[in-house]
Amino acid sequence: MEFSFPTKEDAVLGHIDDDIPADVLEEFIAGGHASPAGEISPTLFQDLVRLSLKLSEHMAASEEETRQLIGVVRKEPQLILRIIGVAEQREAQFARDVALASPLGWACSPR
Repeated sequence: MEFSFPTKEDAVLGHIDDDIPADVLEEFIAGGHASPAGEISPTLFQDLVRLSLKLSEHMAASEEETRQLIGVVRKEPQLILRIIGVAEQREAQFARDVALASPLGWACSPR
């Protein structure tokens, strides 16, 4: 299997850009749709736990890959800015996904 990345940074950090698997996300969002309008889903916490567990099953980085990434960031500290940027994008997207799973979605929308 051959991978192609637009930049060296993408080649090193490419795995952090992986999307949440669509089926996992769809299941999470569907979990809140049975809630009465105007109320937070009573299963939101359990749904978040279930989502977290499923995401951990899909994590691609091994302990060795994580050590290698730390080593690269030590040598190229500017890469941390890219990691932070991706993390902020992920956080905003996750807030939007939680909003979709909640009838009070407007209350959960990102800043």
